[in-house]
Amino acid sequence: MADDKQDDLEAGEAAGGGKKKLIIIISAVALLLIGGGVAAWFLLSGGDEAPTDQAQAKAEEAPPPQAEQGPAQYVDLKPVLVANLASKRPKMVQMGLQVRVYSQAMADFLKNNDPMIRNDLLNLLGTQDGKVLLTRKGKEDLRAAIKKVLARIGKRYRAPGKVDEVFFSSFVLQ
Repeated sequence: MADDKQDDLEAGEAAGGGKKKLIIIISAVALLLIGGGVAAWFLLSGGDEAPTDQAQAKAEEAPPPQAEQGPAQYVDLKPVLVANLASKRPKMVQMGLQVRVYSQAMADFLKNNDPMIRNDLLNLLGTQDGKVLLTRKGKEDLRAAIKKVLARIGKRYRAPGKVDEVFFSSFVLQ
């Protein structure tokens, strides 16, 4: 009997030690979860801080927003432009153009002045070298030149806005 009491006593101590380990493990996991939650909260809510002096200075240096801030509108200059080039090979270009503007008044200006715009663009295309237009840089330079032509027309006739960008919707050299 004494042996039985001794065995029960040892079993109780072993069970008590196991419960202590379980409590320690659960406490450690709970602390890790709480710590992770706090860290996530700090990382995800970091955008609500007051702007730093550098960010505030950059915001003050930024130009004021344009008066013509609306949704982007793409004006398709149809039909496609076809022109003879200054070079012998390739000697013809065919391209479709779309122009991005931010006001309906500017979109209407482009549509109403389509013949004049097409004339100036055809004159520009007639001076281009086809071999240069075969390269990516040549196409990018042509886009920039077209944008300048449109800006010049807009300035000359007091357009109600400006052309933001010019895009090729098709571009074929022959």
